[in-house]
Amino acid sequence: MPIRPAPLLLAAAITVAISLSGCSSTPTDSAAAPPSEAAPSTAAPDAPASSSSAPEPPAPDLADPKTWTASPAGIGPLLVGAKFDRTITAVGPYARTEGCPNPDVIMFAGEGLAPLWIALDGDTSTIGSVMVMAWPSSEATEVAPTTDAGIGLGDSEADLLAAYPGILQTAERNGSVTYAMPEGSSWLVVVVNAGVVHTIAAANVSTLPPEYCG
Repeated sequence: MPIRPAPLLLAAAITVAISLSGCSSTPTDSAAAPPSEAAPSTAAPDAPASSSSAPEPPAPDLADPKTWTASPAGIGPLLVGAKFDRTITAVGPYARTEGCPNPDVIMFAGEGLAPLWIALDGDTSTIGSVMVMAWPSSEATEVAPTTDAGIGLGDSEADLLAAYPGILQTAERNGSVTYAMPEGSSWLVVVVNAGVVHTIAAANVSTLPPEYCG
């Protein structure tokens, strides 16, 4: 039997190796199935910004008491518990008047304006109560602050109770009925005389004294 030369055996071995490596090759990543298309978004689009908003209430005008609001905290710029200079001679369009012997009660008046009284807490000179009233007349034709619900001097007791169904009755004397609504440590106090709102006050008490200057 003839002997095959070594170079021919080496060439045959290389040929077999190349054939085997061709059979065992695997597909590359580029041959993978094409990626699926991204699913469309189902998120709701952002709602457009609202172009309308609740209007800001007008700022109170110091010169116009009609723009002042009466609340448990105070009336207009006069706040319960705030320091008050006893020497002040005017508040907005109100001018100081005399006539009350009580040094802790300061009275103000103005043409066409309902009287404005401030009662101070003794030596502290802080406001204990501030009030507007239809006095000496029980018919309020003067300009005066109103509550946040629009209740003012001359309104009926029925209107008051409809505007503030939870308001408390805190006193009844000499034909007058006192109602009060608390907020924090102070009160909105309303005195009704003969069925008509006669006095509106912000105070640190729920019932006003029957007499300030006696």
